[in-house]
Amino acid sequence: ILGDDFMGFWVYMLVLVLLVPLLMIFFGSRFEKGAPEDVNAFIAYRTRRSTVNGDTWQYGHKKFGHLCKLFGLIALPVSAAIMVITVKMSPDAANILATFVIGVQFVMFFVPVILTEKDLKNSFDEIGRRTEESLLKEQEAENKKAQKKESKPAKVKKEKATK
Repeated sequence: ILGDDFMGFWVYMLVLVLLVPLLMIFFGSRFEKGAPEDVNAFIAYRTRRSTVNGDTWQYGHKKFGHLCKLFGLIALPVSAAIMVITVKMSPDAANILATFVIGVQFVMFFVPVILTEKDLKNSFDEIGRRTEESLLKEQEAENKKAQKKESKPAKVKKEKATK
């Protein structure tokens, strides 16, 4: 049976390991809803590309927020599962594995930044105007949403008619 000292240590390590994914989910959800009004906000997604104008500011926050939340939602259960494995390890081995997991999480945190910057570069020119390609993609996405919306009532009507 595990001692109280180890369980206290394990709970401490669990909290540390889950902190990064939880923060990614929290801030990702916050940014996904929209950017802070103030470009100089204390907590914001501030890069050269995202601060060109209001459109890039909003777009960058929504994109980064979505990706950050997604990566956090992936990292949270994976990290928790790895920590469950450490219960049967020695404290030193558990510490090494938890430190490795936290390191991987920090690397994962920068992947949404890289992907967001790439998307900003493809979606906007240097002075913050939308590229033609991004406008077409956005229009296609809106058309697909409209088509899905139109097809849903038809399905409901068919189901009601068969009953």
